[in-house]
Amino acid sequence: MEVMPGRLSLWAGGLLIVAAVAGTAVYFAVLGLDRADKLASVVGALAAIAGIGLTLCGMFQARREASGSTIRSPAVQNVIIGGSQYGSVLQARDIHRPVRFGAPGAPTPESRDSDL
Repeated sequence: MEVMPGRLSLWAGGLLIVAAVAGTAVYFAVLGLDRADKLASVVGALAAIAGIGLTLCGMFQARREASGSTIRSPAVQNVIIGGSQYGSVLQARDIHRPVRFGAPGAPTPESRDSDL
């Protein structure tokens, strides 16, 4: 049986989590309930603070990348070989005005509501 790299890393990660939980449980059992509770509270608080910090860093980085981004994708080439294609295809890029779909002159939901 051939093991795929993704599956191997999934198993390794799962085993690592099981080992960490088992090791922590044994450590807390040896430490005693009172000291284990205090230590777990401190570790939980530090993990929460680290999580908030990482979230803020990610938000600021995403905002910085979005505001200063002038990345353009390379030219797109769509190729269809064989088969049958039916119906219309609509592709758009860099739209700066409202878009209406449907046949020209077709009533919009707003105009239908005003007729009532």
